[in-house]
Amino acid sequence: MTPPIYVCFTCLRDSALLAPHYTALTRAVPGAQVYYVFTPEESGQAQIPAGACRVSAAFPRNGNLLGLDCHLGMLRTMRHLSGMNGHAPAIKIDSDVLFISDYFLATLGTAHDMVGVAPAREYYCKGTCYGMTHELICKVIHYLENGYQDRSGRLEDSVISMVAAIVSDAGKVRIHNIANRDNSEILYTVFHDTFLQSPHLLGSVRGFFDCGDKLFTGHYPDPTAAKAEAMHFILRNLQRP
Repeated sequence: MTPPIYVCFTCLRDSALLAPHYTALTRAVPGAQVYYVFTPEESGQAQIPAGACRVSAAFPRNGNLLGLDCHLGMLRTMRHLSGMNGHAPAIKIDSDVLFISDYFLATLGTAHDMVGVAPAREYYCKGTCYGMTHELICKVIHYLENGYQDRSGRLEDSVISMVAAIVSDAGKVRIHNIANRDNSEILYTVFHDTFLQSPHLLGSVRGFFDCGDKLFTGHYPDPTAAKAEAMHFILRNLQRP
């Protein structure tokens, strides 16, 4: 199967996050093809890590990736980049996420057309990191282009996951739980002050860290600076066998 690509819809204010973001991702997946997608206004000013690709895509972000025009813009961008890479699966990943293992994506493109992780008791893939096959991206675009009306104001992860479940075959959308019942293996976690006090807990995480959700800011009034510090802390202290 064609290796997946990784697509990050980011912005200039998060530039400080891209170096640790890219370092973690390429440690987990050596040789990964990573695309950082900016608006045309920001693209020319954007600095990205060596080895990654900068992409300019003209669709409205509407703040935090809201609205049908935004969701279609994201999906069309992912479809285009997937097509450039042999119709590879596309992994959407946020710039404040540290990707440390791809094992939860192992069935993407074989048993499943969409794979992601959800917070507890949620039915949809959390937007921090989820993957879709090229075929499913095309199906979701077709559905959204043909009469879909979203008046709820929901985020892209909720809308795209819901539509994916509608247009895909039964059982083809896989949403993992955050953790085992005994918390012996955590797939996804938010970064908070517990890790600052007990770095050994980092070893429990096997999937990815969301460094922007419920963030412990400490002495960092600037959220981006706090996220960057959290990400560098994880990279320094995360030990893998």
